[in-house]
Amino acid sequence: NGSLVSTPINVTYNIALEARSEEIKAEDVYYNVTYIVDGVVYDTHKVLANQTMSGLPTPTKEGYSFVGWMLNGNLWNESNKVTANITLIARFEKIIPFIFNEYEDHIEITGYIGKDINVVIPSEINDKPVTYIMANTFKDCVNIVSIDIPDTVNKIDDNLFTYSETFEWITIPKQISYFTPISSGTKLDIIYYK
Repeated sequence: NGSLVSTPINVTYNIALEARSEEIKAEDVYYNVTYIVDGVVYDTHKVLANQTMSGLPTPTKEGYSFVGWMLNGNLWNESNKVTANITLIARFEKIIPFIFNEYEDHIEITGYIGKDINVVIPSEINDKPVTYIMANTFKDCVNIVSIDIPDTVNKIDDNLFTYSETFEWITIPKQISYFTPISSGTKLDIIYYK
């Protein structure tokens, strides 16, 4: 009689059934895209099958720059078509607030572009030890209160600063026997040796 019958059914007499199917068009199929930041769902979208995505979310993370979205270890490109449900993982890179020269076996710091008032120089950058802090590294950084220099550093040039009224203390490795961290006019209360 044209009625829709769902299965299972109990049949106690002879009946004729006609099977009908509807073609699902590609434009009717949607896939879920899940965005993960630091192990937590950041956002979700439904995307038409075989379509590209533009205007992907751009998460932020303090002290890091957003590189992009990763799928199975590969950077997702906005020209990629979505052909299945996918989970994209945010990739970030740590912002290094130093200008530096990179050599085969070490790093030399030449400048500071950060905003911290208590500066901690890392012992490594790009998996290479920081061994040298050059003159004027903190030139015009007038708000710095303290600097902690790691034990990997074996040379520090004189005159790290030009002038600062707020600078109070610096911690340096024991192997640095002498240096003049400041030019005239900068206040420096204490030099600590590790």
